[in-house]
Amino acid sequence: MFYNMMASFAAFATLKISLGARRVVIQSLIALVAGFLLANLGSYFLALLLALALAHGFGIGFYESIIAKATKNRLTVSFDIGLLIIPQRLAEFASVLFAGFVVQSLGYMSVFTASGIFFTVFSVFSLYILKTRKN
Repeated sequence: MFYNMMASFAAFATLKISLGARRVVIQSLIALVAGFLLANLGSYFLALLLALALAHGFGIGFYESIIAKATKNRLTVSFDIGLLIIPQRLAEFASVLFAGFVVQSLGYMSVFTASGIFFTVFSVFSLYILKTRKN
């Protein structure tokens, strides 16, 4: 609940802030540092989890902008959004399932670090898509 509240607050608070390189760097640093520290500093779990939620909230602007750009001027907007979300949900399911095996084999550090890295990759690719791809 607190995670979603923080992510929602961050998304709402940053609605008017441009989706640029500075934002990518900030949200990526938060995700990388919090992800790395989460595996090592269990006593700060709640604070680090809320930091990840903050980074997630910053990233929502990129996600929504890409969805809006991909479905702009389409007659079947709702259907198209649904088609865009299906692969995300499948990947989400597979990554959670796979993460359990990775934690069992390599420990939590690998999963939390990978999470921060993948969030950074998402941030950079999102900025690239929004800045360079024409609709």
